Amino acid sequence: MEFILLLIFSLTLLIEYFQNKSLFNGYFLVIGPYIIIALLNNYIMSSFGYEKLNTDSLYILFFGGQIFYAGMIACRSLLHSKKDRSTHLSDNNIESVKININIKIVSYYIAFVLLFRLFQIISIYRQGGIAYITNNDFEVMQLKGIGAHLELSIFPLEAIMLYEGIKQRKKIFFLLYFLGIVIAFSSFIKYHVIAYVMISYLYCSIKDKHLMKKMLNYIIVGILGLFVLNYYISFLLRNMQYAGNQYLYKIWNYIGGSSINANWVTSNLSGSYSSKDYMLNTFMTLPNLFFDKLIGLRVEGHLITMGFRSINEWNMTSNVIGVLYNIYLTNNIIFFVFALLVWGAVTELIVIMVKRIRTEKIALFASVYFTFNALSFFANYFTLVLPWELLIWSLLTIPIINLVVPKARRI
Repeated sequence: MEFILLLIFSLTLLIEYFQNKSLFNGYFLVIGPYIIIALLNNYIMSSFGYEKLNTDSLYILFFGGQIFYAGMIACRSLLHSKKDRSTHLSDNNIESVKININIKIVSYYIAFVLLFRLFQIISIYRQGGIAYITNNDFEVMQLKGIGAHLELSIFPLEAIMLYEGIKQRKKIFFLLYFLGIVIAFSSFIKYHVIAYVMISYLYCSIKDKHLMKKMLNYIIVGILGLFVLNYYISFLLRNMQYAGNQYLYKIWNYIGGSSINANWVTSNLSGSYSSKDYMLNTFMTLPNLFFDKLIGLRVEGHLITMGFRSINEWNMTSNVIGVLYNIYLTNNIIFFVFALLVWGAVTELIVIMVKRIRTEKIALFASVYFTFNALSFFANYFTLVLPWELLIWSLLTIPIINLVVPKARRI
């Protein structure tokens, strides 16, 4: 089954590439990580003691991926004229479409937020030192309060900093960007800094399609390096020691565990988790934030009951499931097909919007959307407030800056 999965994946990518002359498509960005991880796990990591994805799990991935692609094709067919069939970025990219925004004001705002967060971190350290920080798995370092909202507001803006740093070769922009990485890293929640980096990479890829290839190796090495550094520092602060190969296992636990847990899904389809639960947990996240504050009420569905599950011969565990398998766990084939079709169609719609509308707002929104959909192999991040807030900030930051500074020069 692995060979068939690899063959269909490769053929689909070839079709997309020859049609659109780009790998910037929803199938590669969203379904690609699932397939690549499944193949790496079964062909390579299983020899290191990791549980293989069983045949049923691979079938779910195969059919789910093709249903997703069918949704893409349906959307493309409905929206594309004969003159404009492709969904790749045109040779002009959106770089040629400038908007009024003062890059100096953006950099000042970013610097203010970074200093604010740095002051918070120093204050936390002064309260109780390292022991206080490491207590309860670095809970005190997690994003909370006004500082959290301010930090999230600069995630999209930092993508602009990186792009402008590359284009203008200004060290101050790179400095602000890498300081942002340090601050995002300080929460010790890995997906925070991973999302930060991926949003920037995807934004740069949208702005200039040549950067997608040029930056890819740096991004892969950078993200893996941040993984190792996160574990290394957290172990060091707790006076724990691990051998070098343990970092490899830790990384694969994080990357591959959610896919391996698809095996649990295939044998637990008679549980209480339903399509209603999936919808409530995904789309009521943001409304619940306001309901909870205003009336002390939350509208939620049942949670998945898997808990921590052993995924290799050393009993290392994982408690997460990728979105595709999460949807299948509802044990509702009609919902599974419908959800994957809609998911594919919405993803394709956003790719088309990036090309046709070609504005900074859409580029930033798409970068955030694709980041958390590319990470959907790990978990359904849209059950958390952070992705929704980042989507909102991606649409609001530039209009707010333009409102405050109406006569801003072009970037």
